[in-house]
Amino acid sequence: MARMLSLQARTNGDIWMSLWASINDEGDFVIEGHDLGPGDSEYEWITVVRAEHIPALITLLGGNADDDLLDIVERDWKPVEGAGLERRIRESEIPNELEVWRH
Repeated sequence: MARMLSLQARTNGDIWMSLWASINDEGDFVIEGHDLGPGDSEYEWITVVRAEHIPALITLLGGNADDDLLDIVERDWKPVEGAGLERRIRESEIPNELEVWRH
């Protein structure tokens, strides 16, 4: 089973938001987000950095080659509920994939 790290799980009135980071069984870094708004609005997304790009991601996030990526995320990004992590990845040169679903 993949290790999962909760970065955000909160409510604000009628809005429920969650953000998770994990390394999947293929070794890819995955960020999953879910935003459930008032009424029927729902928004889900997933950002993936493939396993071969993990060393570059570790470096981008200030780690060393032998550091564990989820340990870095837990230490540096969990205290701020993951704010800015996805933007940092998207604005870098590291290949990543984004899928979005609106319901």
